[in-house]
Amino acid sequence: MSYRVRPARAEDLDAVEGFTQGTFDWGDYVAESFMAWLEDPRGRVLVAVDGTDAPVGLARVVLMSDIEAWMHAARVHPDRRRGGVGSLLNRAGCDFARERGALIARLLIESWNEPARNQVEKLGYHETGHWVSATKALAMEPTTNGGRRVSGEERLTPARRTEVDLAWMTWDVGDLALTGRQLFPVGWTFRRMTRRDLDDAVGAARLYQCPSGWVVGAIDAEGTFNIPWVQTTDLDADRLVKAVIDLADGQRAESVWALLPAADWLTESLTKYGFSLRPSSIWSLSL
Repeated sequence: MSYRVRPARAEDLDAVEGFTQGTFDWGDYVAESFMAWLEDPRGRVLVAVDGTDAPVGLARVVLMSDIEAWMHAARVHPDRRRGGVGSLLNRAGCDFARERGALIARLLIESWNEPARNQVEKLGYHETGHWVSATKALAMEPTTNGGRRVSGEERLTPARRTEVDLAWMTWDVGDLALTGRQLFPVGWTFRRMTRRDLDDAVGAARLYQCPSGWVVGAIDAEGTFNIPWVQTTDLDADRLVKAVIDLADGQRAESVWALLPAADWLTESLTKYGFSLRPSSIWSLSL
C-alpha cells in the first residue's frame, strides 16, 4: 500500500487519538499536545495518510535554532507498522527542516528500543550522545539535622549573575559538555546550549551553586524538582547529588527528575543515592 505525507489538520485529531492512545501503559501525550503543536510556528506536525486521506502515522519536527531541527512524536497505526510509514515521515520532516535552513536533525531513542535504533540508522542517523533520565521519589517526613541532609556550607544556594561566566567556562571544557555533545534539554527536546541559557536561569532564580558545582532546576506544579543541567566533576559528583536531594527536599518536592549526560561517574553517583535511571541516546543526521 502506498502512502503520502501532508501537514496535519485539526480534523485529524480523532484519528490520531485513536492510534496513539495505547502507545504506552499509561497512554500517550500526543493527542493532548496535538492542537498546541499545530499552532506552534517553530515546527510542523506531519501525518502519513492512505488512499482515503485517513491518517495512519504522525511525526513532529520543530526548529530548535536557526540550524537545528528536532524530530519526535513519531507514531504509526499498529496495523500499518513495518510498511515504511515511519521512514516516510522522517524524510518529510527532514525536508521541511532543510528547506528552512536547518543543517542538522536530531532525535532521542531509549536504549532498549532496538527497532527504532535500526530504523534511524538505515536513514543515515549516527548515535552521537548518551543521556540518562534520572528519577528519585522523596520522603515527605522531616529528615535529620533539622530537615537538612547536608551541612550548611555544602548546600545549593541561588547563584549571582556574576557567577555565570565561571559556571559556563567550567562546563564548556568539562566532561559533561563532552559527553552530552554540548546539548541542552528543553523538556524532552534538545539543542546546542548557549551562555544565555545560564543568564536566563539566573534571571528566573533557577541557577544554584555550591562548592561542588552548579545546578539549573525548579519545582513544577506537580511537585517534581526538574533539572536539565548540572556542572560538576567526578571528584565532586557525590557531594552535588546529595546537595540536589537536599535542595529539592527543602522545597518540599515530592520527587526529583533530571535529564543529564550519561558520564559513568555521574550515573554511579545518581545510582548510589537512589535514583532510577533510564538510558537513552541522541541520534544526529546532517542535512
